[in-house]
Amino acid sequence: MQETPSRPVETEPVLDEAHDIRNDGSKTSVALSNIKAVRKIALTGTPIQKDTSDLFSLLRWIEPQEYCTFFEFSVLIVSTSYRP
Repeated sequence: MQETPSRPVETEPVLDEAHDIRNDGSKTSVALSNIKAVRKIALTGTPIQKDTSDLFSLLRWIEPQEYCTFFEFSVLIVSTSYRP
């Protein structure tokens, strides 16, 4: 098994069927989270419908340093949500 580079590589990985990484504990999600890249792209045709944790998983893969914990993300979503 090859080790993942510790610094970002000059490629742009594209994750098709990105909804498959909704579960942070899955083997796929854990393996993909080790990919270091300058930019990442996530594609999915599946609507994000369960809850904010689905969205969090996708955004965390794309920009992990931006979203540290689900709690912080939830606070951000609630504080910026539109309320009539």
